[in-house]
Amino acid sequence: RVEELRRAKAMHITVWAQPGRGYRGSLRELAPGVDSVTRTYAARISILDADAALRLGMTASVHAPDVDGGSAIRLPLTAIYNKEGQPQVWIIDPASQKVSPRAVKLGAAHNDSVLVAEGLEGGEQVVTAGVHKLHPGQKVRPAASTGVAQVAQR
Repeated sequence: RVEELRRAKAMHITVWAQPGRGYRGSLRELAPGVDSVTRTYAARISILDADAALRLGMTASVHAPDVDGGSAIRLPLTAIYNKEGQPQVWIIDPASQKVSPRAVKLGAAHNDSVLVAEGLEGGEQVVTAGVHKLHPGQKVRPAASTGVAQVAQR
């Protein structure tokens, strides 16, 4: 995910000791090589709007909300499945209520969700649970309150 960090135009920093408070940040330095033991890269992030409440040694989380600089759709990780190494989602046809697979290109993951950078249009219905049990053309019905599709009873 190093390339995502390099492309990040904006970063949001939260400090564990100050829930609800966020700071703007930017990438200041990224190590040119990977650590051979941890397989990670060292990065230094500058906090652009630091205040007196921020102290050295505080543990923080860094989030790059839009790494590619364009628009993206955020889905729960449960909506993604891999077929032969290619990430896919199930699209629901609103007229027939049948599903079809669609290859997608993923962006950054954050907690239990992931950005879909390519392959989806706004307004399309996507199955978000039970994706490994579906097959093309299977009829589903959206769950009323959760927005999750359920397999239609025969």
